[in-house]
Amino acid sequence: MPIVPVPPPTQPTPPTTPRQTRLTALVLAGALGAVAAGAVLTAPPARAGVLAGVLADVTAAQVPAQQAAIAAVQQGTEAERTAKGLDQLHRDAALNAVAQKWSDRMAARADGGAGGSALVHSPAEPAYDYTKTMPAGWRGAAENIAYNSGSGPQMQQMWMDSPGHRANIDNGAFDSVGYGISYDRAGRMWGTVVFGDYYAGPWAGAPSPSPSSSPSSPSPAVPTSVVKGEDRYRTGVALAAKVASAPAAAVLVSGERLVDSVPAAPLAKELGGPLLLTTTGGLSPAVADMLRTTPSIRSVVVVGGEASVSPRVVSDLQALGLEVTRVAGADRYGTALAVAARPELAGSTTAYVARGSGSLADAVAVGGTAAALGAPVLLAPPRAADVPPALASATSGRTVVVVGGTASVPADVAAALGADERLSGDDRYGTAAAVADHAVAKGVAVKRVLVASGDDARLADALVSGAAGQVVLLVRPSGWGSATTAWMTSHGVGEALVVGGSTPTR
Repeated sequence: MPIVPVPPPTQPTPPTTPRQTRLTALVLAGALGAVAAGAVLTAPPARAGVLAGVLADVTAAQVPAQQAAIAAVQQGTEAERTAKGLDQLHRDAALNAVAQKWSDRMAARADGGAGGSALVHSPAEPAYDYTKTMPAGWRGAAENIAYNSGSGPQMQQMWMDSPGHRANIDNGAFDSVGYGISYDRAGRMWGTVVFGDYYAGPWAGAPSPSPSSSPSSPSPAVPTSVVKGEDRYRTGVALAAKVASAPAAAVLVSGERLVDSVPAAPLAKELGGPLLLTTTGGLSPAVADMLRTTPSIRSVVVVGGEASVSPRVVSDLQALGLEVTRVAGADRYGTALAVAARPELAGSTTAYVARGSGSLADAVAVGGTAAALGAPVLLAPPRAADVPPALASATSGRTVVVVGGTASVPADVAAALGADERLSGDDRYGTAAAVADHAVAKGVAVKRVLVASGDDARLADALVSGAAGQVVLLVRPSGWGSATTAWMTSHGVGEALVVGGSTPTR
């Protein structure tokens, strides 16, 4: 049925249509808030100037503002989902086109004399109906629309201030998104966001770059499967079921403070168990259920101090009858050293070193390779003067492999640690490919590789992937980049296991 709004100011809970697929459509007019979907719209008819198929054009002069507005909405959405512990949404070219087309159409309706009543959901015009024009295969979908005379951040805040719109943003079932912004002749901004739930089923969408990303290249024809949960915690549990058979132990780390969690993947692999994520204040329900229903697990090693994994989490584990050991140092560098000193890793003649501040992408990228080779991952400070004696001692007598370029681990820091080799690329994705080349040279099999997002907000999926002890390739949220594509093709990868609902599958 067509989904149209009734006039504000009421703000009811967004309805769900009675059909097999889930469909939620919400509208936001000015700063008045959300209004109901599925009701009759009472509004004066548009003037004859609004003709079927007419679209507004975003002028060349407006493009910078348009892209900045879209970036602001995307960043606001990602920040909200990160705060809620949800996987990020994959930005899709086809969904972008659907959203942009309707934003253009609403702007044209306004130019034709419809004014504020131009703000209607796309099913009001069958040729633009997002449920018909978005890529086939969706199991659930939603559309947020709005207009204002302000900026992208203001439009995003309008959606955030509306419970119904925010519910779409916070919906863990959605994994794909498209954004569109257009302008009418009065300079007002018309916005559309289309959400989709695809990844558990067939998907024919094509990835597109985010405003800050470069375009992706076509992916190789590699058999691909997806492991995901509704959030990072459930994704970790789902991956554990895929790669760990009857484990005797598990390693538990914070899903909120990843810096303490980075060194944990090699330890989990050596223990033969999964790497699981928890919330800081208490044991994640999904993890508790998994541990409760996996009788082979008798012990859990917690990595990180109490600021990362609270005493409450430990007591929750003990209440399940599990033996709990905590491995931690005074800070992130000390925690990595404490993990490296464990008997499972202490005998390794190699140590991988990555930056311990700022982005952790390089450290996460090497986790799978380090785990495969039974070597620890150590964290380096940004300045040579800050290298602690314990870190220099831990690298002494070992082959030291630095991961990342000199912007990540400066040359003087590498020298202070006695670096023997550096693995780096033009960016984090190229560095991940360089790590993968290194892994192959060291004899790590690539019959199956794991693929995870390299975006900072999504690194939790790549982190838990490392415990599988297989090569982990990082990809852009917009799609598999050229470095990943080239690596897949040249190494004849047999299977790509894509981890996380927000990680693109091509």
